[in-house]
Amino acid sequence: MRLENTRIEFSEDDEFLTVTLPVNRRSALVLFYSVLLVIWVVMLGVTIYFLVRPLLPTTVQLSFGYLFTWYLIVIVWLVLWVRYVGRTVWRGWLFSVAYEETLFINQDRFAVVRQAVVRGLSDAYDMRYMSPFYLHEKHNCPAFQYGKAHHHLFGQGLNSAEATTLIAFLNRRFFPFADDDSEDDMFD
Repeated sequence: MRLENTRIEFSEDDEFLTVTLPVNRRSALVLFYSVLLVIWVVMLGVTIYFLVRPLLPTTVQLSFGYLFTWYLIVIVWLVLWVRYVGRTVWRGWLFSVAYEETLFINQDRFAVVRQAVVRGLSDAYDMRYMSPFYLHEKHNCPAFQYGKAHHHLFGQGLNSAEATTLIAFLNRRFFPFADDDSEDDMFD
């Protein structure tokens, strides 16, 4: 089922309302994150090489203090490189190559899944802590507040009319008693 005059598709089962939204791929972002991902993988290989290099047979005997310090530095670097840099680059790449965005909504939960080539990105929210949906002026897409965090964005591939139609539909369905100005002062 489609929402009138939009590219937004709906389906519903016993558990969730499923909303499928189009995604705009930006070639520059895909290229940028692809290059970053290649750099990240190469640097990961270099770091692993430096981790095993002291174990390779050489004529130089290294002291325990040197080896301990060397391994400590390389392992800390490896953890930071994988945990923080790798996660950021991987999530950026997945976001940029996604081919569709799917919302799963019921009275208790709101989940956004951005499906990509290998796997998707997903974020889930408890509906009790969400504000009604509104149009984010700067990004021109649907948004909501979650607790005290502002501007959780989704549907960035929609045009303004589609976004406004989706927001009105979702607010009527899941926030029927909210007025139009409630998102501004809901969590102050």
